[in-house]
Amino acid sequence: MAKRVDIYEPTFWHYLIIVPIFFVIRLWQATIRMNYNESTEKILRDKSHFLGLAWHNRIFFFPIAKYKFRPKFKMSGLVSASKDGAILCAFFKLLNIDAIRGSSKRGGSQAIIKLIEALKTDSDTFITPDGPRGPRYKCKSGFKLVASDSGVRFLLVRVMPENYWSIGAAWDKFILPKPFSKFTIDVVEYKNYTEFEAAATAVGKTPEEFAESILSTQSLPNNVLP
Repeated sequence: MAKRVDIYEPTFWHYLIIVPIFFVIRLWQATIRMNYNESTEKILRDKSHFLGLAWHNRIFFFPIAKYKFRPKFKMSGLVSASKDGAILCAFFKLLNIDAIRGSSKRGGSQAIIKLIEALKTDSDTFITPDGPRGPRYKCKSGFKLVASDSGVRFLLVRVMPENYWSIGAAWDKFILPKPFSKFTIDVVEYKNYTEFEAAATAVGKTPEEFAESILSTQSLPNNVLP
């Protein structure tokens, strides 16, 4: 029996596959227009780094916001240690985003330590709290330890596309905006996790429930792909 690999790293073949796809996606992303208000712009241009939460099926939009608001800032993201995660890891490296590998089943504790270290070395960091396998739009508790131990400002990022496809076979119904479409980005900011936790307690919710209530301004998929 073959020994289980704890973390699948991207190989030459991953990059061979992903490089042409990367250029297509970058051209695709260049056609997408982003709507935002002054408050969101101010938060995202602030020079202090942050821990951000957003739903897994919005990953396509992250680089668009980074190139617009924070092109010179380091960014890290949590990526599954699985074979599928190796493909996303290769894509992140092409985007100049550091991939921190791990999940609840593989390398979870080490991933949390690395996320906290990244935040303490001035890297913006994103967590998709319903990833890597769902359930969709349900926050797992892992973000709490990273947020509380890092002490950085805490952002909940809502991404609302106007015209898009949704991949029906994917557990998260992954969203792909149609070329030349628009999306709105809206950010709720807390100066640290302690402030966020106090706000959750004030409305009688757990941190997970409160994060879900903020992030869950969702529209239904309007075109579902098989």
